Amino acid sequence: MKIYVVYNDDRYHEIEPLLDSHEIRLIRGLLDILRAFPIQDECAAVLIESYGKYAVLGLLARFLLGASLILRVRGSILEVNRDRLRHTNSKLERVRLYCGELILRTCLRTCDAIAYNSENVRSKLSPYVGEGAKEEVVYIPFTEDRPETASPPLGLPDGELRLLTVTNMNFEAKVEPTLEAITEWMSGETWERHDVYWVVLGDGRHIERLRREIRSRGLQERVRILGWVEDPFPYYEWCDVYVHMTRLDGFPNATMEAMSRSRPVLTNTNSCGVREQVIDGKNGYFVSSKDEFESRLEEYAAHPEKRREHGRNGRHLVETHWTIENQRDRMNRLLNRLSQYGSSQTT
Repeated sequence: MKIYVVYNDDRYHEIEPLLDSHEIRLIRGLLDILRAFPIQDECAAVLIESYGKYAVLGLLARFLLGASLILRVRGSILEVNRDRLRHTNSKLERVRLYCGELILRTCLRTCDAIAYNSENVRSKLSPYVGEGAKEEVVYIPFTEDRPETASPPLGLPDGELRLLTVTNMNFEAKVEPTLEAITEWMSGETWERHDVYWVVLGDGRHIERLRREIRSRGLQERVRILGWVEDPFPYYEWCDVYVHMTRLDGFPNATMEAMSRSRPVLTNTNSCGVREQVIDGKNGYFVSSKDEFESRLEEYAAHPEKRREHGRNGRHLVETHWTIENQRDRMNRLLNRLSQYGSSQTT
């Protein structure tokens, strides 16, 4: 199958391995569309995996080339857009976001095939997808291949129980659950009894708010908000437990990265796509209250062998479930259904 991928330098490395059995043509601008015209191959499609100007270019390519349209979505894109709308005071930015949502809805309504990055995202976006579109869940494969390091990052404390969170602080729905866990679900007794230290990585508009809250609670010695780091893997190896609290993530890379380093995961019960990465009691736990959260921390602190067992189970999941080969098979299943449909329509 010939696939015209609307090229985004930040994202192309994720989609390329999933398409290596197909003929790929890159669309970087209008000139690439004109060069492709007219299409000689009846079995051809335009693939959009980024939005804004990329989606506009993809829709134009689909119209001019007469090809099928494939969407690859990462997360609940409409929810993300609404979160941004709630937190902007700029009229120009609001207009931009409203236009962006119109483009997103057009893509969803008119696409011929769509690859969701989790079942959770599928449940949220499927009602907006046009009737007859082929659908498949194609998870983001884990592609990192870095050697484990023996030494932790400089300057980090060596407590009895070390927690880590990696999140995008541009979204309230990701910051609020994390803040609640740190400031409301952890009692002073728990911090002291198990000598707990918590490191938070990530950047965004809410980072200063998070730092202010930590200072106002007097937790700055126990909680380190380090912002964005180039390489988070030494931090995964430093921690004992990875904590991912969210109400928005579709299928976060950070959770897979922590699991790849054999770290158990604690997450909230309504953590969206993280629920497809964590099997309760096997490679981590779901928690919904202060009591449950502290109980699981107590268990991990008192039983290091349980941490190691859950960590090994998580690593096994990453190495067997979310490989490039597995997700390529899912993508090919979607593309085969699309090409068969296209062939029948042509006939």
